[in-house]
Amino acid sequence: MKKVFIFISLLVTIIFTNRLITYSSESWTKEDYLNEISNLEEEINEIQSQIDSIKSSLQEKNEIYNELKERADNIIDDKNLLKWFNTCDKFTTRSNVTIIDEVNKNFGMTRELIYSSGFVFMSNNDNYYVLTISNPFPKRQAFVTQNFYVEDCFGYQYNASQLVNDTESNLMIIGFTSEYDDANIYTLDIADSALKEDDLICHIFSNQNTLKNHMDFTTIDNVLENEYKTTISIECTNYGYMGVGFDNKVHSISFMSNNSQIISYNEKYIKDFLVANNYL
Repeated sequence: MKKVFIFISLLVTIIFTNRLITYSSESWTKEDYLNEISNLEEEINEIQSQIDSIKSSLQEKNEIYNELKERADNIIDDKNLLKWFNTCDKFTTRSNVTIIDEVNKNFGMTRELIYSSGFVFMSNNDNYYVLTISNPFPKRQAFVTQNFYVEDCFGYQYNASQLVNDTESNLMIIGFTSEYDDANIYTLDIADSALKEDDLICHIFSNQNTLKNHMDFTTIDNVLENEYKTTISIECTNYGYMGVGFDNKVHSISFMSNNSQIISYNEKYIKDFLVANNYL
């Protein structure tokens, strides 16, 4: 841009100097000089108008460039996408656990096993804390006993206890202790920033008493105050499965509602619940 101004200034100087040299060799009146100065002013104004037009065009192109650069910075290329997939598959899934609720009714005459997903959000030495959905677990009833177990992604099973069951928020915290020095159980942080529409998310879950580490990659369809709407292709028997963003942090916990709608509580809803129960 500086080169353009220098060139134009030099051009005006040359024109003005040449005309003065030419005019000095002729007999000009004062009126002739004034007219010529007026003509030069008009040319200078025209040149200035062209400069303003160039500046406006450059500014417009600069805005387009910045917008395209911002989009490019947000694009996940194949290499980074593969890296994220491998991180989810190898490490992030180790936070995913299966929660088994053994319900014994009628003095043990009737036994029922209820399964759900959950993820480890906090650990303290050998103690681990799992967040899941209180639905579909039944409330404690007379003549009914409930034994909780947690099964990690390697198939190891632990005795667990129900620490918080908030039916109003529909969230539950389960605690268990590992007897192994290195249980390879990962703790995942809850994300601080929210996702936007079309952002990628990876749902990690277990389905009934099957192998863990199921993953479903999709995008955010809609962002609500406490929820995310996504299109996912998993069975409705899943409860408490987590949604992990490209930052490898938990952004949601999901379940199937009574009207067969996928509900995904967002990171703010999760954090508010944990803070209210002194777990964050």
